[in-house]
Amino acid sequence: MPQTTSKYEDGITNLLTSGLGGLVADSKKGEEAMNLNKMVAAIKSLPDFHKTGMIATHLGIVRSFSRDGHPVKGMDLSVKIDKVKQIMEELRQRPGIIEVLIEANEGHLRVGDELVAIMVAGDTRDHVFPVLTEAISRFKAEAAVEKEK
Repeated sequence: MPQTTSKYEDGITNLLTSGLGGLVADSKKGEEAMNLNKMVAAIKSLPDFHKTGMIATHLGIVRSFSRDGHPVKGMDLSVKIDKVKQIMEELRQRPGIIEVLIEANEGHLRVGDELVAIMVAGDTRDHVFPVLTEAISRFKAEAAVEKEK
């Protein structure tokens, strides 16, 4: 089973992020995989939620083949928590953005397991979609350390 830390556990978020934060990976065994409904509920609890016109989500999954077409049975993923925090904090400053949440599973993941959930809330799609795309790209390039098996 993938390892994860839930941002909804007492004390964990405060160690990793400030404010509502976001979720970053840690090695807690047996936790429930990413829960998009809980992420939405966290966004809806924000004082500025009334400014939200949309929430866009990316859910990355381990697929059975690499980008160059070779078979993949799984992967090992570790996450640079400080980079995840930096990405979220920087993207929250963009015009029209209410919140950016990133939740990542860490450890050995099998085909079909969730890698990362990224959720961006904002006023309009013109603001939200570019930030979601950037969050995905930056997570992959700056925060994720992947080794396909």
